[in-house]
Amino acid sequence: MVPRLVGLALGLAFLSCGMPAPDAVGAGPVLRPSQLSFLARTEIPPGQDEIPVGGLSGLFYDPEEGRFHILSDDKGDFGPPRIYRVRLDLDLEPEPSLEATVEDWIPLRGWEGRGLSMDPEGLASAPGGGYYVASEGWVRKGLNPFLARFDPRGVWKDEIPLPSHVRIGVHGGPRQNRALESLTLTPGGRFLFTATENALRQDGPAADPGSGSLSRILRWDVEGGRWDRELVYRTEPVHAAPTVSGGLATAGLVELLALDGDSLLALERSYATGRGFAIRLFAVETRGATDVARFGSLQRVKGLRPVTKHPLLDLRDLGFPLDNVEGMAFGPRLRDGRRSLYLVSDDNFNAGEQVTQVLVFGIGPGS
Repeated sequence: MVPRLVGLALGLAFLSCGMPAPDAVGAGPVLRPSQLSFLARTEIPPGQDEIPVGGLSGLFYDPEEGRFHILSDDKGDFGPPRIYRVRLDLDLEPEPSLEATVEDWIPLRGWEGRGLSMDPEGLASAPGGGYYVASEGWVRKGLNPFLARFDPRGVWKDEIPLPSHVRIGVHGGPRQNRALESLTLTPGGRFLFTATENALRQDGPAADPGSGSLSRILRWDVEGGRWDRELVYRTEPVHAAPTVSGGLATAGLVELLALDGDSLLALERSYATGRGFAIRLFAVETRGATDVARFGSLQRVKGLRPVTKHPLLDLRDLGFPLDNVEGMAFGPRLRDGRRSLYLVSDDNFNAGEQVTQVLVFGIGPGS
């Protein structure tokens, strides 16, 4: 979430959309920028019900239901923390169109009384049903980010303990509103990835218009029950300086989408007051990067090799105004055989100033 607004050819194995792929790198076609094509967009209105629709920050597609499950980052200001079940119907004939229908919502329960602050930002499907949820916490109040599992009814099951250096400490820890924003499960269900939006305080500065930030990508081995890798991802700088003195300027890693146990798509969001949003999509390869799990501070790492990232798309090139895009998920296979990719924006419950955008892309043969 950002604060409420005022006024290649790549050596990357790509997954088929049918049977789940293994978590080792598989043999698939190479993903290139030319294979990513914009299809359609729509907006989801906030609605007039007692529980508004907004704050959409993470999502995944359930092929058995034919529905998307979309997480709201409502901290309890407009309703309970919740997950919406949404139909996103794409029609490519005669002209591409996208229609969204919010069918119902599931409250997240059982986290209360645990000394936690719920700021849900990342969502993934848990094997066997249910949800993984990543929360940014509330650093300024001393409340840590967390990663937890909820059952299909939204009831708390258990928590995945975070490494100590990712928690609030005397000498470091996450920054306010720049903690765990992303979450993704590999197609085979073996690994769960999350990442800090910006550098931990002990690792380096936050992103600004002059430089990026050193985020950490963490990989949880679901079968082994442990954090088995921790890698560094260098974000882009804020795309422009604010137009007013003291204006907001922020950028960071807001979503990951696993292709397999080593390859990811990464979504970066940048915002500057008076300049609007810049949203960029990258392909990420983690093999060969330095495992920094044993280092409480990156200042102690010599010869650091971040993950490799390759630009796929700058959404500003699409030619229409962008909002606060934070969520990303694969959808169903398209009729022409391509895979679909869905992006969703968080309107910060700021009706009149922001909107909830849904964008859909096709991924398929290209030059």
